[in-house]
Amino acid sequence: MRQVFISDYRDYVLAAKEYNQTEIFQLEMRQRPLIERVIFELTHYNGARYCRRRGLENADWQARMSAVSYNLKLWMRKVGRSELRMLAKN
Repeated sequence: MRQVFISDYRDYVLAAKEYNQTEIFQLEMRQRPLIERVIFELTHYNGARYCRRRGLENADWQARMSAVSYNLKLWMRKVGRSELRMLAKN
């Protein structure tokens, strides 16, 4: 006697497999390392992994402050690079 089980999620899995063969998916996968790098820095260095206060407003404020600190660090890195380039030219 043979039994076959068909999961309730079968249609979703088949749709995902079909989507994985599209060009849009390939473009998204090329962008993924850039996005993962930002998420890693936010969660490991800017305190975005855990919410420190209760409530949506506090969580939103913390997420925004994490993003602000990330953007400031990125900006300072870019300014530092441009200054090094200017010094190297002189």
